[in-house]
Parts: sequence; structure tokens; C-alpha cells
Amino acid sequence: MVNVRRVAYTGIMVALVTAATSLKLPMPIVSGGYVHLGDCMVFLSAILLGWKYGAAAAGLGSMLADIMGGYMQWAPFTLIIKVLMAVLVGIAFSLKKKKSKIYFSSSVIAIWTVFVITAKSLLNKAVDTISPQLVDEIETVNSVPELISLNNYVQTVLLVSTLLVVVIAAGLGAYMYRKGHNINLTFIMGIIAAGLWMAIGYYIAEYVIYGSYVVPVVNIPFNILQFTTGMIIALLVYAPLKKIIILK
Repeated sequence: MVNVRRVAYTGIMVALVTAATSLKLPMPIVSGGYVHLGDCMVFLSAILLGWKYGAAAAGLGSMLADIMGGYMQWAPFTLIIKVLMAVLVGIAFSLKKKKSKIYFSSSVIAIWTVFVITAKSLLNKAVDTISPQLVDEIETVNSVPELISLNNYVQTVLLVSTLLVVVIAAGLGAYMYRKGHNINLTFIMGIIAAGLWMAIGYYIAEYVIYGSYVVPVVNIPFNILQFTTGMIIALLVYAPLKKIIILK
């Protein structure tokens, strides 16, 4: 039987995801992409509605924002990426067994570590071997010295942003625990898993759209910043929203 109230809230969340995603800033490196505040609503959709309805709200709302904003080429990728983000958060939120929580969290940490190391190595290797080609591909770079400077900057930001995710997640977890809210570490790891998938998913999307396997790497820190901001906002507003939204 269809839960009419849950369907209604799903429609509301579609609108909120679309609106929040429309508040965007263009990415400084690759044209056509942007960062936005929509991820906080993606996370809240999964938390409040469950992974099925949450995935529908996240995917449809984000895709509509791309279409309405003139980013049609991103819409199919965004639909898939945001749906799976919500699914990851919803699954993490529903885990009950301690063994399952440990396995999930350990997997996220391992995949995140491999992803960051691979991205850093890929960028370093590309700068050493195909610098002239990269100068042509990256709009904000006009010379090899500028490319090397950009590489050093991205490497530093990538490392710092990764460490900040850990610190912020731990801080939010401690804050929510002191406030007595039902938020555990596994749930936060679910949001981090969603952010990791977003970074990987949009790397693949940029590779398909622009044909470069290196240039998308420099946008990874911006994706990390985007989902980290979304994580902070979502966790801070979750508790008061949970008190007023009744889905049963």
C-alpha cells in the first residue's frame, strides 16, 4: 500500500533538492560543472524518507536542477550519482548489527584511502609526462610553471580536505552525541561514503564529457568541500526536522 504522506514529503523534498542545487557556483577549473548546496537536501531526503523515497527525491530533484540550469549534459550522470548517494546514506542509517557497521565503516575508509592515493598519483604522473597537453586542457593554466603550481595546490588541498572530513565528522558525531540525538558513527560514515561516491561518479562523468582522465582530478577537492558542507548542514538540521515530520 502506498504511503500517501511519504509520497507527499517526497514531492516536497524533490522541490527542496532542486532549489538548493540551483544555488550554485561554477567550478574554477572545468567549465560546465558547479558546486552547490543541494547535497544537504540529498542527505536529508535519505535520512527522513528512507533510501527508496529518499533516492527518488535526491535523483529527480538534482536532475531537474541540471536541466533547468542549462546543464543538460550532466543530467543523466547526476540522476545516477545522486540516487546512489541517497541509497548509501539510507543503508548506513538502517544498519543495526555491530558487525555490519564495522564492515561498512572499514570499507569506506579503505576505499577512500585508495581513491585519494590514486588521484594524487595520477595527477603527479600526468604533470610529469603530458604537461603541454594539460596546459591546453585546463582553462585557468597558461604555462607549464602555472600547471606545476596548480598541481602543488591541488595536492595540498586534496590532502587537507580529506583530513578535514575526518575531523569534521568526528566533531559532528561528538556534538550530536552530547545533544542526545540518534546519530551514530556508522551513519556519518554513510554520508562520507556518499561523498566518496559523488567524487568518483563525477570524475567518471567529466571523463566521459570532456575526454580527459587528468583534468577531473583537480575538481575532486571542490566535490569534497561540497559534500562536507552538505553533511554539516544536514546533521545540524536533522534533529529539529525529525520532530516535526511524521511519516507513519
